[in-house]
Amino acid sequence: MSSMYMSAQEKSLTWSAPPEPSTIDLSPLGEPLIFLSAELMDETKLEGPLATTLFISSSTTDADLFATLQAFPPDARQPEVLAQGTLRASNRNLDLFRSEQPAPLTPGTVVELRIAMSPARGNTVVPAGYRLGLRIAGHDGSGAAFPRGAEVDRPKEVFGGKTTIYTGGDRTNFVTLPIVGDAAWGSQKAERDQIRKLSSSGVESLGLVSDRFPQGGILVK
Repeated sequence: MSSMYMSAQEKSLTWSAPPEPSTIDLSPLGEPLIFLSAELMDETKLEGPLATTLFISSSTTDADLFATLQAFPPDARQPEVLAQGTLRASNRNLDLFRSEQPAPLTPGTVVELRIAMSPARGNTVVPAGYRLGLRIAGHDGSGAAFPRGAEVDRPKEVFGGKTTIYTGGDRTNFVTLPIVGDAAWGSQKAERDQIRKLSSSGVESLGLVSDRFPQGGILVK
């Protein structure tokens, strides 16, 4: 598995975790947040399960989070939906094989959420030049078949609070990408060469890549 990391400060996805902590607020009924990567350098195949890990707090006792991974073409066409998932924060600790009860949030207390996403099929690739975007929303406004869309299941006093997302430092928010094949690893040398060039000219690399993670992405053909 490879990972791309979210930065609240830059609203970006990068191959290395941002060192500085930052936060960004999400309204449960407002516009979604989109964390966007740089242009991808290689076509890369992806196959298997994905997941998004978030550190959040809420001003109320529960929150619904919807995560959608998208591929943005370079010609500004509409992005392609690649994977999606949703989690109710109070269900973060539930296990199908045990009988835990939902755990309401304590307003203002940070918790870790892991949002399972639909798996990528074996013919899923992203061409070079595309950008990956991770869309985080507090409601289903994308037209996708997410549950819990009815207002009767989302009372305002419970789900109408402000959600804060925490990134950087010891709170690493990321999306896991099951990248496979040689193409996924092909651009690491090029990226390292680019970082060395930036470093030699006195320009900070801005966390473009980690030696652990290849460049690449996904698009359903």
